[in-house]
Amino acid sequence: MTLSLRQIGGLFALFFLVGVSLFQTVRIHGAQLDLPLVGAIGPEGLLAENMRLKSEANNANSARDYARFLASLQKARAERSYRQATKETDNAIETSLRNELARVRSFVAAGGLPNNQIRAEPALAATGDHDTRIDARSSELPKLDGLFDPPIVRVFAADVELCTINTVKAREWRQWGMKLQRLSSRDSLPK
Repeated sequence: MTLSLRQIGGLFALFFLVGVSLFQTVRIHGAQLDLPLVGAIGPEGLLAENMRLKSEANNANSARDYARFLASLQKARAERSYRQATKETDNAIETSLRNELARVRSFVAAGGLPNNQIRAEPALAATGDHDTRIDARSSELPKLDGLFDPPIVRVFAADVELCTINTVKAREWRQWGMKLQRLSSRDSLPK
């Protein structure tokens, strides 16, 4: 029996339509065939496999959302501890400044430094036969011509107070930086 070209084309079209219909049916409703050797087409069909994969995707999304939640908790905890460390440092600076400035002022009041002198003249140093003037604002140092005695520089109470303030702040902010480093290196994940 020989088939004409027209008959072969018709059979091909018929098989194609049946195949597409079967594919659409399996895709939409799942293949409800009892083939235990093929897992996806087995008793539950493709629809069950699709449901299983959707469930796994949902579980992965839930795990991702939970990880983001934990990360936001960890970030909030770290920011709270950093803010607390900063407040503690501010309080420590205020306390230290009060104490240290009180010590400087009592030292000045006891005659340790001249209190209200104006810096009109550079400090004068007597070095043997020579008078060497040093201006603290100048970047040039006087030549001492091999003499041993260094020039004398006068320090004022305002200078001591400013240096005390800067030293206290630098010391406390250094401690703050070291504390932040310790806080950021510890494991602070919520358990």
